[in-house]
Amino acid sequence: MSAYSQVSRGVGHWIVDTFVPFLSERLETMPVEQLELLHTLLRKAGHFSEYFILGILAMLTVLQTKLRYGNEYSCAVTPPVRQTGNRLS
Repeated sequence: MSAYSQVSRGVGHWIVDTFVPFLSERLETMPVEQLELLHTLLRKAGHFSEYFILGILAMLTVLQTKLRYGNEYSCAVTPPVRQTGNRLS
């Protein structure tokens, strides 16, 4: 087991002991395999929710930028491109 898993497991136990004390007794009697499965599922759910929130924030940022600047928004690094006839200038 990696150091990150051990830290995460310690945090998980603290959360359960603090917020859901009746589960603490149940967790002490669970087999190790079930605990590892529960731990994995909780960690995956945590990662999923993190990235879900990050995706929502990114989407809101893009939408706000589009609403503020419209279609005229361009990257600050590149100059705006105009098309005149068949040439770009």
